[in-house]
Amino acid sequence: MRLFTLCHRLKVFPLFMAAGAWLWGMGVSASVFQKGKQVVISNLHVIDDDLYVWGEDFSMEGTINGDLTVGAMGVKIYGQVSRAVNVSGLKVLYAGKCGGAYRSCVYEQTIEGVVGGSAVAIGNLIELGKGAVVEHDFWAAGGTLRLDGLVKGRVWARVRHIVITGQINGNVELHSENLTIRPPAIINGNLTYYSNNAPDIDTAGVTITGTVRHERPDSGALEHRLSIVQNTLFRISGLIAAFLLGAILLRFCCPYVETSFRLVTANFATSLAAGLVLLGVIVLSLIVLMMSALAGLIGQALIASGGAGSVFGSILLVFSILALPISGFFGLSGSIIFYLGRIVVALLVGGLVTRQLSADRRVPGYGAMFLGLLILSALFAVPYAGTLIYLVVATIGAGALVVGVKRCREAMRQSAAGA
Repeated sequence: MRLFTLCHRLKVFPLFMAAGAWLWGMGVSASVFQKGKQVVISNLHVIDDDLYVWGEDFSMEGTINGDLTVGAMGVKIYGQVSRAVNVSGLKVLYAGKCGGAYRSCVYEQTIEGVVGGSAVAIGNLIELGKGAVVEHDFWAAGGTLRLDGLVKGRVWARVRHIVITGQINGNVELHSENLTIRPPAIINGNLTYYSNNAPDIDTAGVTITGTVRHERPDSGALEHRLSIVQNTLFRISGLIAAFLLGAILLRFCCPYVETSFRLVTANFATSLAAGLVLLGVIVLSLIVLMMSALAGLIGQALIASGGAGSVFGSILLVFSILALPISGFFGLSGSIIFYLGRIVVALLVGGLVTRQLSADRRVPGYGAMFLGLLILSALFAVPYAGTLIYLVVATIGAGALVVGVKRCREAMRQSAAGA
């Protein structure tokens, strides 16, 4: 619960969902993409394909014969979607109808429409209105959940506060601090409630056909699950950040990336050797950085003590002032190059999997890079061995980047001299 609360306060869930929707859309060629400050799909519009929208405000009253994926601050959906709805933002009103699943990650959302499949909702405030109908299961996580509509399947929720007045035809499993069930609520299944607080159920007007079970949560198991979720979110955010950085490099620094990619595919030994040298420079820079920081502290102490040691303290202080920025620059620059190195290797891995490696060793596209980063992230997650794999991948990729940038700049200088 603390993790979900923190994520919603920082509003990072919409960022994850929006980035995920954008990445999903990049691999789809036969789709409709719209972006802008205000995107409006009127009741006269009929889109016979998937629709991907990115903007500030989105309003939809038309018909979409495909999937709808939206990332916007404010979202209002009144029309019909033949398949799934995927939405992220700050405030969403869904009063339409979809034939597939409804998936959302929104700070505040109200569901008043019909969901033909299952519904997954993450947010600080989730409201399933009286007119809402979910044909299958309903899953919720976040802050507060109000369930006033109809769910024909099961309900699973992990939120802080829950209020139920609607109808649920399946089993219900709730993890919450507070649970309130008021008439005319109907639960045609078993109710299992995990909390340290007793539920507030109006037995006079509430119908529960199954058994009601209240259990205390296992704090150790809960902390373990939260740790897993936190690590998963951290890895997802790292994957998205690496992909966005790789997309920027391919867009604005393509010659350097192309030269480095050709080097890692054609001359693996050179990339490894250059990477080992760079790793040694980083280690040496960190050692010098710590020594210079220690020398600065000792120098200040000797100068403050006075006497003959003040001269030696002044020398140590000058050394610290000169060495700190230099060693810090080399250490930071080397670490950044090491981080970028896995992008080069991800292009190689993704190209091998998607069979996009050509005879002229052209750089694969964004989809192959994302797939390569996904495979590498899975390998990095392996206990113990993942750290070694990351070190090897980063060393090879960083070495290819260093040599590739050097060769590319030399070629540019020769071209300029020839001109």
